[in-house]
Amino acid sequence: MKKNYTVKNRRKREQKTDYAKRLKLLKSKIPRFVVRISNNDVTIQIIDFNPKGDTVHLTINGSTLTKQGYKGSKSNMCSAYLLGLLAAKMALKKNISKVCVDTGLKLMNKGNKIYATIKGAIEGGLNVPCKEEMLPSEERINGKHIEEYSNLLKEKSQVKFSKIVKNGLNPSDYSKHIESVKTKILSL
Repeated sequence: MKKNYTVKNRRKREQKTDYAKRLKLLKSKIPRFVVRISNNDVTIQIIDFNPKGDTVHLTINGSTLTKQGYKGSKSNMCSAYLLGLLAAKMALKKNISKVCVDTGLKLMNKGNKIYATIKGAIEGGLNVPCKEEMLPSEERINGKHIEEYSNLLKEKSQVKFSKIVKNGLNPSDYSKHIESVKTKILSL
């Protein structure tokens, strides 16, 4: 007897799209807060469904944060939080006040970078459904762990944090820098 084989959708075969999850998000008729994390950057988009093709209202990444005066790494927890904060401020200017989170195929573990972007968006004024206990702590958001690690290394911190030092930032002043960028973003 011959078996029939049904070919799955291309994006599902390539493990790029979870169509069941996407359908649930689209049925909500709320713009999606899309977070994509790579090794070197965090990208946030606010996308709305349109039958002819999705409409992208907003796209920001680490280079947008650099324009705000941020000198640290573009892929750490602090930058993810600041990007969420900046995305919220820009979304509110475009009259988007409520969003639902779309992480694609990424798993959402407690306190990870995706939740850091969500925390930034919530503090920026966006209405994002999320449980409070899933969000990262203030110490992680403000970069206290980076300061503690640089103080532990002492002389070796100049080598370990060479990219930050090259940008003109002392690793032991990281949390002060985060606060200054945060106040600049909140004043937008």
